[in-house]
Amino acid sequence: MDQERGSPAVGEVEVDRLRLADVESLARVHGMIWRATYTGLLPDAVLDSLDPVAGAARWREAAQRLADEGPTGAAHPLGSNGPPPVADTRVARQQDGHVLGFISVGPPRDDDPPAPRELWALNLDPAWHGTGLADRLLTAALPMGPAYLWVLEGNERAIAYYGKRGFTDTGRRKELIHRTGPTGVAEWCLLRP
Repeated sequence: MDQERGSPAVGEVEVDRLRLADVESLARVHGMIWRATYTGLLPDAVLDSLDPVAGAARWREAAQRLADEGPTGAAHPLGSNGPPPVADTRVARQQDGHVLGFISVGPPRDDDPPAPRELWALNLDPAWHGTGLADRLLTAALPMGPAYLWVLEGNERAIAYYGKRGFTDTGRRKELIHRTGPTGVAEWCLLRP
């Protein structure tokens, strides 16, 4: 754990819905997590595009929509008309407001989803891996029932983590399309029945 920040025990970390007050800290930690996790797996151009100011703006919009509309329940395939769905996003934050990670769960973004809910993202500060905090986030947003997710090929830690929590490889693959464009990197679909 991060000794510089004097990290409290996992039980002292709050897991709650995304708030507007979280967005700057969340944007910083989100970029840090992606660089730590995906260096060597994603093209440098994707990682170089991570800007905390732009990230905070995207998270601010998500937090405002979550506060105004609540999470979206209906399926909303990528590329369909209308506003994008609103994910149920939970954050893990220390008492000083420092965000340690987040989970986003929402309706499927695929045309032919294998389950009624999709785990869009589960990202945690690597200093907190192995502490049980990822499980707290998962339980808060997706406690049981069928769900699926896409995991980056080569992200062995995540594949093992989800496997221990009942997610299995469906054999489905697709290319990760980032907001910067195609990446040339495959994602694997994992399903929890």
